[in-house]
Amino acid sequence: MGYLSSVGSGMASVKRMANMPLTLASLCLLLSACGGDSPPIPSYTIGGTVTGLADNASMKLLDNGGDALTVAANGAFTFATPIAVNQAYAVTVGTPPLWQNCAVANGNGTAAANVTSVG
Repeated sequence: MGYLSSVGSGMASVKRMANMPLTLASLCLLLSACGGDSPPIPSYTIGGTVTGLADNASMKLLDNGGDALTVAANGAFTFATPIAVNQAYAVTVGTPPLWQNCAVANGNGTAAANVTSVG
């Protein structure tokens, strides 16, 4: 009889331990549903294409007066700091290349997707 009671109590321990992961998982799920982190706000990159920049020249572009980006060749560019959804962006020339005049086209808007049309 001692053998059976030992097995019986061992089975009870096994059942308690078997329910432990389920209980921990339920607790974690409950705690995460209680107001954990809110979902991230979408953000989008701002960029475009530089054309007409003379060889060996460079210029500095700004987005919203900051996020300075030095461009040293014609081609695609993207600012490092994304803009939150529905926030304004304004690309300007911070430092123009020597001996060249430049203008920004399509430099203002509201971020609703990644922007690649600034010129």
